[in-house]
Amino acid sequence: MKEKITQYFEEFCEDFGTFDGELIATRFISPLVVVSSEGEVGSYETEKSIASYFQRYLDEYQSKGVVSCVFKELEFSQVNKCSFLATVTWELLNKNSSIEVSWRESYNLVLLQGDLKAFTTYDH
Repeated sequence: MKEKITQYFEEFCEDFGTFDGELIATRFISPLVVVSSEGEVGSYETEKSIASYFQRYLDEYQSKGVVSCVFKELEFSQVNKCSFLATVTWELLNKNSSIEVSWRESYNLVLLQGDLKAFTTYDH
């Protein structure tokens, strides 16, 4: 399963590079619950609201000169037959491959019809 979870985040990075919130939203299921590092909780009930949520961040990152992202330090554990908790360190990079933003984030993932989808995220 490590390969499948790694693939999920690799494909997320590819999608991030398009700066298309609708594309990134396909990696999640609704309702999506997000918890910020400050403890703010958001709930997104539709794919459209998930896409809008990500598009706001993508636009902000792009305006700061971010062109890509990478993940590091992947850790995961299996919760049950089809659910996993995965944690990564995100690094958002500028055109010189310097880090503009970095944080740790955990994802509750579920395997649906062979594809992993996130339904909760927590920023650390």
